[in-house]
Amino acid sequence: MVTLEILYSLTPTDFTDIIDTAMMACGYWIDEASFYEPYDDGDPEAKLTLRCEGQIYEVTQSKLEEAISKVFHNEIKVSQSTRGDIVSAVKEDDYGYVDSDAADVLLQTACFGEIVYG
Repeated sequence: MVTLEILYSLTPTDFTDIIDTAMMACGYWIDEASFYEPYDDGDPEAKLTLRCEGQIYEVTQSKLEEAISKVFHNEIKVSQSTRGDIVSAVKEDDYGYVDSDAADVLLQTACFGEIVYG
């Protein structure tokens, strides 16, 4: 769980929805990706494994929550529009605000800790 100005946690569905949106937008920097979704409560958490320029990255729900927190707290420089969409998603608990640009920002932040591409 990540503390913003409110107690905040993604649901597994929110995590999956953001990853799905990101995968439509991130083909320009991801070489290969696979998504593991647990089938029952005994399985480990869902994760996205991707390869970029020969490196392997794993994005879990907690890593994506940390990326959201970084954007929310303005620790990552992104456009005002993208930051506004992510802040609205958190405040309204509605991830329909996370469009492909915002999902790309979140995925890059979860992988690299910053925006590397775009």
